[in-house]
Amino acid sequence: MRPAADTAGGAGMTLHMLDVASSDRWNEFVRAHPEGTFFHLAQWQIVLERAYKHPSFHCYVESQGKIRGVLPLGQIRSRLFGHSLISTPFCVYGGILAESDEAWRMLEAHACELARHLRVDYLKMRTRQLRHPDW
Repeated sequence: MRPAADTAGGAGMTLHMLDVASSDRWNEFVRAHPEGTFFHLAQWQIVLERAYKHPSFHCYVESQGKIRGVLPLGQIRSRLFGHSLISTPFCVYGGILAESDEAWRMLEAHACELARHLRVDYLKMRTRQLRHPDW
């Protein structure tokens, strides 16, 4: 199941799911972002879905025709580790990349809402910076 493609956010931002048409723009954003890694690239969605057979929910925030933040997410069901939503499974990094706090909050809120909707045991955000010490 995929969440709604366009969710309105603050500052005229909308949330979209990664598709083939937006892959090049996604990768340009990742390569330009100072914290972007190989694991953030759009091709990891293909690896997750085709090689590992795990559903993915790669999403991005856009404003004025420009990507402002990305979040690669994969859903994992494991007898050993439980049912989870991870950014990005099987990788060291892959958490939210965003140009602003507003874009970050929108992606984070979407991930939390999706985790509740999928009824996962936990949501794991693999970011380099600690945003919520109490989590």
